[in-house]
Amino acid sequence: MKFYSIAILWLITINITAQEFEVRPYPLINEKSEILINFKLKEDSVLKVSNSNKQFFDHLSEYKKYQKNELHKINLGSLKCNYPKSIEITEQISQQIIYQATLPEALCKKETNNLNQKKSDKYSFGFMSDTQEFKDRHSSISNIIRKVQKKNDLDFILNAGDVVQEGDVEQQWIDFFDVSTSYLYDTPIIAALGNHDYRGSKGLKVPELFKKYLRWEKSDRYGNMSLNLDSLKIVVLNSNFFRMKKEQEKSILIWLSYQLRSAYKEKKPVILVTHFPFYSSSINRFTSMAVQKLRSKVVPLIEKYKVKVVFSGHTHMYERSIKNGVNYIVAGPAGGRINSPTWKNKYSVYLNQDILTFSHITVENNRFYMETYSEKNKVVDQISIDLL
Repeated sequence: MKFYSIAILWLITINITAQEFEVRPYPLINEKSEILINFKLKEDSVLKVSNSNKQFFDHLSEYKKYQKNELHKINLGSLKCNYPKSIEITEQISQQIIYQATLPEALCKKETNNLNQKKSDKYSFGFMSDTQEFKDRHSSISNIIRKVQKKNDLDFILNAGDVVQEGDVEQQWIDFFDVSTSYLYDTPIIAALGNHDYRGSKGLKVPELFKKYLRWEKSDRYGNMSLNLDSLKIVVLNSNFFRMKKEQEKSILIWLSYQLRSAYKEKKPVILVTHFPFYSSSINRFTSMAVQKLRSKVVPLIEKYKVKVVFSGHTHMYERSIKNGVNYIVAGPAGGRINSPTWKNKYSVYLNQDILTFSHITVENNRFYMETYSEKNKVVDQISIDLL
């Protein structure tokens, strides 16, 4: 497994070179299945980004100067299948490798002219939400994630939003990556926009720091994204409907309808990710305004196009609900405080209000299997369902 192959080197690298980075390298994946490696240096450095196979991204295999205090986004392009997926960042003066990782095989780009190449039909990934506020709570969940990673190669990790408590405070983003780099070292993050990520921002435009750290130059202006894999589609929806004007709401719903319809025609299962939950045992002024729109505008699309799994966060209570064959799964907090129920959810089939959570999901042959762990490394919930 890739984790074992880099574990010793990773420990050495962090011990020796952690002081070089204000934000240690972490990968993102965009809608084109391109991998971006992001990092911020404490001092100006001359670095080389390289790979053992020059057919991979030879355009980056040169020493270049990188400025301090700037978030660098290095686009590696689409990973090619059957090529080595390792990446190295080398510092020129010391000739020391300051970052090395092996990227997920499942995210590679198939060559369309190779008819004998088998499509990926197995995906392994994580799900969490609300990493905001308490660094020690986030650290406890990061320990669980690393234990899961030792047993499973995670292709990516979904974060359903409220990544930080105050979205306009840059130090909170630096603190988030200080903890999360331990599990995002070679695993891309895919994040939804939460209401706390909007703190300090006006309107629906993607907040400056959220875009800086978790999106890319040509990302969707409203923060939506989709990842169209060989046999699975991940759709991330900005569910902050209480911030939207009518024309913005209409535009987003058209986009969502297209994403779900196209996957339905291809007979490809969809997992939808939102921050606000559709059904839960909690209600407040944010939840009620957003949920009214989600239920009236989005649920009909979910049911029409046979989406079976919806991931959300926000309530800080782990809960699973089922309505008309759709599984609505709400993560417990992965850093925020724990909440208590304030509402009767008639669709709830499982509720645990007293835990932080991380869920590990495997999708293979259109079969979805999930194990949810508490911060005490206890499996608190398991489900298995057919996605088609």
